[in-house]
Amino acid sequence: VNWFGPKTASPIDAPSMDISDNDLKARALSGTFFISGIQPLQGDRSFYRCRLVDSDVHGMLVDLGESQAAVNGRLFVQCDIEGSLSNREALSGQGKAWLRGANLYELPVMIRLLNLLAVRPDQGAFDAADIDFAIDGDKIPITNLQLDGDLISMQGKGSVNFRRELDLELVANVGRRGIVGAIVRPFTQNPSANWMRIEVGGTTSNPQVRPPMPLRDSIDSVLIESPK
Repeated sequence: VNWFGPKTASPIDAPSMDISDNDLKARALSGTFFISGIQPLQGDRSFYRCRLVDSDVHGMLVDLGESQAAVNGRLFVQCDIEGSLSNREALSGQGKAWLRGANLYELPVMIRLLNLLAVRPDQGAFDAADIDFAIDGDKIPITNLQLDGDLISMQGKGSVNFRRELDLELVANVGRRGIVGAIVRPFTQNPSANWMRIEVGGTTSNPQVRPPMPLRDSIDSVLIESPK
């Protein structure tokens, strides 16, 4: 039984972004790039305000030298950075990223994840992502990662660095869209009601997905705290 029907194109759900009339605007990274900031004449820390709007992900990755990248979609990023761009270790900041209309479910690491969860990629998993992140030198802590699909969704946190090393912990739950989510989601509103915990290590080019671990306490809480 096909619970989802054929995939149809839908308008991009563009996020609301903080863009100033004073920002410099340019075409860059296969999107529209806005930047403003303060560059002190003395040795004080600089401040940069960066926004990337409606970037074509595949084109951006090619621009960055990742010519073999298979992912596509539209990317929106806003980030505030302090420090010196010439001294990466001294950088700090925070930001948000939104990925829309993506084919994340076709990436090798996602196919591994879906196989571990016994979910077929053609069931429409993971076509959108919301990310809250920070910048701490060469490390990018990810404080919240939300992957959304028709059948399942994932939330997580962790970090990645400029050496492309991954350290992520994800928990799987019922998707927030589609008929399956509409039926099952009300029984999993408890924040601890997640099905599986999955750890991802390795690098972005060679991710290592550790076998998922059932969260028994969460399953029990679903059964105990389900709405009546």
